[in-house]
Amino acid sequence: MKRRQVVLTAVMGLGLCLVLLRPAPGTQENLTTLLPSRTMDSVIAHTSGDMAFQYIRRISLFNRLAASEAYHRSAEYVLGEVKKYGLDEAQIEQYPADGKAWYLMFQSFYGWDGESGVVWMTSPYREKVCDFAEMPASLCRWSNSAHAKGELVYVGEGRPEDFAGKEVKNKIVLTSSDPSSVHEEAVFNRGALGVISFFYPRPQDYPDAVERSGIDHYETRDGRKSTFAFKISSRKGQELVRLLETGQKLTMEVDVKARVYPSQFENVIATIPGTDPSAKEFVLTAHLCHFDPGANDNASGAASILEIARAIKELITSGEIERPRRTIRFIWVPEMSGSFAYAATHPDKTDNMICGLNLDMVGSYLNRNNSGFAFHCTPDSLPHFINDVVANFADFVGKTNTEDDYYSAYHFIKPILSVQGSRDSFRYKVLPFMGGSDHKIYNDRLVNVPMVFFNVWPDPYYESDLDTPDRCDPTTMRREAVVAVASAVFVASAAGPEALALASEVYSRGLGRISRDIKKSFEYLNTWEKAKLALAYQEAEIVVRRSFIREKTAVESVLMLAPKDAALAQYVSTLKARLDFQLNGVVQDIWNHYRALCERNGLRPETPKLSPEELAAQKLVPIRNEKLRGPLGLKYVSEKAGVSPIKEASESLRDERVLYEIFNFIDGKNSVLDIRNAVSAEYSPLPLQDIKTFMDVLAKADVVRFAGVPSKR
Repeated sequence: MKRRQVVLTAVMGLGLCLVLLRPAPGTQENLTTLLPSRTMDSVIAHTSGDMAFQYIRRISLFNRLAASEAYHRSAEYVLGEVKKYGLDEAQIEQYPADGKAWYLMFQSFYGWDGESGVVWMTSPYREKVCDFAEMPASLCRWSNSAHAKGELVYVGEGRPEDFAGKEVKNKIVLTSSDPSSVHEEAVFNRGALGVISFFYPRPQDYPDAVERSGIDHYETRDGRKSTFAFKISSRKGQELVRLLETGQKLTMEVDVKARVYPSQFENVIATIPGTDPSAKEFVLTAHLCHFDPGANDNASGAASILEIARAIKELITSGEIERPRRTIRFIWVPEMSGSFAYAATHPDKTDNMICGLNLDMVGSYLNRNNSGFAFHCTPDSLPHFINDVVANFADFVGKTNTEDDYYSAYHFIKPILSVQGSRDSFRYKVLPFMGGSDHKIYNDRLVNVPMVFFNVWPDPYYESDLDTPDRCDPTTMRREAVVAVASAVFVASAAGPEALALASEVYSRGLGRISRDIKKSFEYLNTWEKAKLALAYQEAEIVVRRSFIREKTAVESVLMLAPKDAALAQYVSTLKARLDFQLNGVVQDIWNHYRALCERNGLRPETPKLSPEELAAQKLVPIRNEKLRGPLGLKYVSEKAGVSPIKEASESLRDERVLYEIFNFIDGKNSVLDIRNAVSAEYSPLPLQDIKTFMDVLAKADVVRFAGVPSKR
């Protein structure tokens, strides 16, 4: 009994010590933000994850494929909400989606509506295989109306060699691959009736999931139309394969009612007007489209900017913040197509945008799905202060809502939670640029709207029928919305004093990025083989020089917030000079390390000299065609030039991010060698000849011309 009392006393004493040792909230680091603490508290108080979750539930009811009738109904729902909240300029803009219209280097596609689609197995016994009415993801987009009966033939992955010895004409093909390419080979080339696919990227984890898909080539050059394609679960597909392997003949009956037709892309647009029309705009965008249910992808993003708009409007109406200087614009789009159409038809609008955010897949439970929240920065070709604005508020939300040390166990410093949501820690990272969504269009050099990408990844239910509203966490929704609202309010309101504080933020965070690049440079020297040490030094120096160029440009971007503020201009000039001074020291550090390695290996350190090929590339300066804003369209270039710009390129150029940056570094000043070095520094060393060949093909397509050479048009 006495021993228990001693133990109990000791435990209570330890608990008291922990309480006393826990730092007071005011002493925690990273608890200040670019906004005053009172404003930050108001942002948190007025932003609701539960409201955002309600929007997700409603939006996910629509099978909202781009240019479809259901998409139009979802757009009308969003429009109704923004009007209810009193936003200005609320409207739906329409743009032709007819397979003929081009928006920059993006060719429009047709609208598609599926009315019904069912597959029955009629022998050896009768069984329903799938039904569009039960599962909209089962009928592939751009399937046409059809009534077909035929024998089922399994063709494995559906490569041309997989068809050897198999007659598929007037039969239905079963495949384990994505149906689009198999439809091309089976239907257009071999006369099959249609395709059934059981492809799913994670069949062991989700054997009953059905992934959405489509038929990319819904019409051949000679005018032949697509037939149909269905998706079924991996489990159901394997059942059919096993029946076929026993030697049984499987007969299928298919009925589809669908139409492919000229339609419209539709963007929902609304604004919160600023007080200074000359101060440019801040923009938030999210794609509204996707198959039913498409909850995290991307009802969550569409719902989030609805909630962000509501919260900012409420903050202004309540008087807790003043109406911002800059207009805040909200755009809901069909993914990519809507942003291409907007950029093509409103260059005046995009020219008037200072920066923005793209929210795509932002609602998933983090702990439950082993996911993390990612804030993807602008590419190195477009450094900007918006990266550090978002990072500032993300750090605040992460620090105050993560149990990340001994003292914070079971305790959030400033809880940002939702009634219906989790109590997960906010696991997040600020990461480099990644494409794959609408920010890709805005971050293009000629569109020039630097945009950060909000995203939860991984998402185990991505693009499948399992992407239902219950996979979304209102708490995650509230936290990311707080980051977005705070970022929008700060940028939209910032003038000279705020810009001065932001300049120090960009500078200090930039030093961290430079530090990572210095480490990368030393790794080149330490890991490359002895015979390539001189080349390793050359690439290492390129990395650090490009790193300082990027950070100087990012610091300079702050001037956009107060272009006439002399004190700000002087301070930014001082920071840039300081970076120049530090660059000299870092270059010397790299040289010293290289020299020491040479001495250890019995080599003579050599200062790199440009090769004849590099000297020639240094004189070639590509200039983009101003009429072709937006990221590179490989299909467009291939058709215009008669050859793909990456046909003979090494594997490195097949990375979407690398290709994006090669094109985006074309500014009329950078030479081919500059571009090669810039992209090599951002990713990994690239063959110069690949870049030169790539530019030659772009010139052939009149997408670029070289300085001193007139345009073909």
